[in-house]
Amino acid sequence: MRAEYPKQYLPVQGRMIIEWTLELFLSIPYIQGIVVSVRHDDQRWAECDYYHDPRIVTVYGGKERSDSVLSAVNWVYEHQPRSAWVMIHDVVRPCVRTDDLNRLYSRCLNSGRSAILAVPVSDTIKHVQHETINHTVDRTVLWQAQTPQMFPLEALKRAFENVIRDGHAVTDDASVMELYGHVVDVVTAHRDNIKITTPEDLELVEMILARGK
Repeated sequence: MRAEYPKQYLPVQGRMIIEWTLELFLSIPYIQGIVVSVRHDDQRWAECDYYHDPRIVTVYGGKERSDSVLSAVNWVYEHQPRSAWVMIHDVVRPCVRTDDLNRLYSRCLNSGRSAILAVPVSDTIKHVQHETINHTVDRTVLWQAQTPQMFPLEALKRAFENVIRDGHAVTDDASVMELYGHVVDVVTAHRDNIKITTPEDLELVEMILARGK
């Protein structure tokens, strides 16, 4: 992002990105609480409007994403029933829609299985080596994963403990469950649930939030 501090604290429409995200999740009736995992040296989280909100708990993460997620999952495991469900979300996706959250929630509770938000890949995908096309990939079976991703608490905790023990590198939480044999469903989401990665993404999020979801 070429920013001086973590992107979740960048301003969008006069508010931090993380504040937009937390406001949305706090407005959902079935969300009983939120655990925010931050770095030990984070200097800006305490400046967030929601830092003192009693519905939000702060935990400290680790070197890898899996360490940070497990830290949050462990807190939930210690303070909530074993039958609880967990949604894991990237705070730099402030444009997720409430109706997508509701469909994800209903799908998991009705099926008893984990699920994620995702969208089918629409562009032609090329497999490239050394800046030369190797072959064209069949896009009909490809989906782009989003968050939140929703899992049963106890199974999620065991899977994360295993992935850290075994030293696997994972890029999303569904991958952790997949590695240990869990079925994960896909719930079709809207494409404007984008993850802020570049300055161009920030401009797009500005427009999405300005128009309302």
